[in-house]
Amino acid sequence: MPKDEFVILLKPEIQKRLIVDALKEISKGNRSWGKCKRLAIFLHKKCKSFHNIKPNSLWDSYIFDWKSSKRYIPLDCVIELYKLVNYDLCKDDVLLVKYKISPNKSGVKFPFYYNEDLSFLGEAIKADGHIRKNLVQVNISNKNLIFLNKIERIIKNYVQENCIYKNLSIEIDIPKNKKVMEVIGENGKFKFRIHKASRSDKLKVSFYDSPDNLFKKYIIRLSDNSEIFVKVGDLNGEIISKSSYKIASTVLNLSICNMTFAKLLNILLEVPFGKKSDIIIMSDFLRKSPISVKQEAVNAILDTEAWIRNNRIRIGLNSRKYLEGLKDILKDFDIDASLEKGRSTLSINSVIELKK
Repeated sequence: MPKDEFVILLKPEIQKRLIVDALKEISKGNRSWGKCKRLAIFLHKKCKSFHNIKPNSLWDSYIFDWKSSKRYIPLDCVIELYKLVNYDLCKDDVLLVKYKISPNKSGVKFPFYYNEDLSFLGEAIKADGHIRKNLVQVNISNKNLIFLNKIERIIKNYVQENCIYKNLSIEIDIPKNKKVMEVIGENGKFKFRIHKASRSDKLKVSFYDSPDNLFKKYIIRLSDNSEIFVKVGDLNGEIISKSSYKIASTVLNLSICNMTFAKLLNILLEVPFGKKSDIIIMSDFLRKSPISVKQEAVNAILDTEAWIRNNRIRIGLNSRKYLEGLKDILKDFDIDASLEKGRSTLSINSVIELKK
């Protein structure tokens, strides 16, 4: 991690001892008076994190707050403090890690191991989710509730539950020559928007609802007083939508509002910010990982981007480079996959390979 971009909170007794021993060490051969000032000047010179902070702020408040565990310590400062007192920094000393510019509540539990859970999460978000450029949210949407429950379980190992939000996103085809007057649910009316489908000229109405109950009914009232009836339900862990007019689609949105978690996904798991479908790659962490970690990564890709047809698995992604990496990973399972010419599609073609 960039040492000047992250701050950490050590376990309270360890953080207090570190500051107390650092103050003793910096005062060796000097009077004890002024030891906070001497330590502040020392850290200001050594640490990039403090270049825009005046030394007197360090000795007036920062050092005292660190001692009482009221403030996170920049990672480069922690390293310098451990060097000063000649201690070895142990991962078990660390309680939380936080992206410097994020609020205190976005601290993430540490250590941050790259294991089966994180490999599944990282590849799922690469393929089917995104991180906003300002890092305020990580989002992933799907119809498969079992898949999203697994994602949520993994996330809860790292962030507080109050950082996780869920809602239903409903999208319904509507006639071009009629205006939508209102969208009505069992508990009242919904705000909605009208937009064109991304790959056709179809018109759609979309709105959000709470996921408290997955069995929903809606009425779309049109300008000629006609109505479209929509039902949403759960069938074997899959969200199913039916409309009296053409197609309705519903997904469950899962949002993680934690800047630190978003930044760690970006740095450690190599999940790009913003629109990233063309530029995702297979991370070096995954290529060098045990087979069980690779297995969970492949499971995530199959869950999000694969379909089976005529004894053939196909995986479609915009990034050919990512598919080339996936092809190499599959070789570790003795599975032979082929990249289709001129298309970003990876295929597993024979019945023997399909069984593997």
